[in-house]
Amino acid sequence: MKLEFKIRGKVIERESKCPLSGLLVRAYDKDFLFDDLLATATTDSNGSFEMLYAGRDFQELFDSKPDIYFIIMD
Repeated sequence: MKLEFKIRGKVIERESKCPLSGLLVRAYDKDFLFDDLLATATTDSNGSFEMLYAGRDFQELFDSKPDIYFIIMD
């Protein structure tokens, strides 16, 4: 069975709460040795992004669910 997952989010500026567009968002799965890149997306004019990834992208010997973190770059 092929598992697919979706991440949706919005990037806003902390003080003004204004959305930030055109930023690169990368989602990673934290692993013991090497972190896996799950997906990348770019924020739209509302600061929103959406990314898809497959279950096989994070499932390893001892992993049953991802430990996701994001890196956001301009």
